Amino acid sequence: MIFAATGGRHTTVTPARLETERVTAYCQEQGIATDRLAFAIGYSQDMLPGLAKDGPLDMVYIDGAHRFPYPCVDWVYTENRLKVGGAMLVDDIRIPTCRILHDYLLAETNWRLETYFRDTAVFRKLAEADQTSDWQGQMFNKSYPDWSFLPRAQRPTNLWNRVSGRLARQFGGS
Repeated sequence: MIFAATGGRHTTVTPARLETERVTAYCQEQGIATDRLAFAIGYSQDMLPGLAKDGPLDMVYIDGAHRFPYPCVDWVYTENRLKVGGAMLVDDIRIPTCRILHDYLLAETNWRLETYFRDTAVFRKLAEADQTSDWQGQMFNKSYPDWSFLPRAQRPTNLWNRVSGRLARQFGGS
């Protein structure tokens, strides 16, 4: 309703058709034009790919399904469309599946945390992602190799096996 009231072009993705009807009715009661307001009825993972043709975005608000991996899926379908300088809002970061996306954006140099509003993080896109390298160029992966998933007793052994294998290959051993 806020976007409609300010005249902004806005698309909301929601599986709740009744919600869209209530918003539209309220706007009509208040004399708010809805001609720049659109609704995509369905789940974001199904609807966002088809919205790519709608062009670049100034702002993205991720608040869809909260089970893994859906916050990240929503980001995948919107990150390249978001303009440099645009805002990426990630809601419900108290939920671990949403927090993963928050932590990723916090680590990357092409994103800057602007503020928190309750449990929503507001990030600014500073630059396009570096697509010239794979995971190795991402700051989020700087702790590689991270063996913390192993029980403590297995960590040194696993690390030693990895290092000794690499040395053996480098120097012609087996």
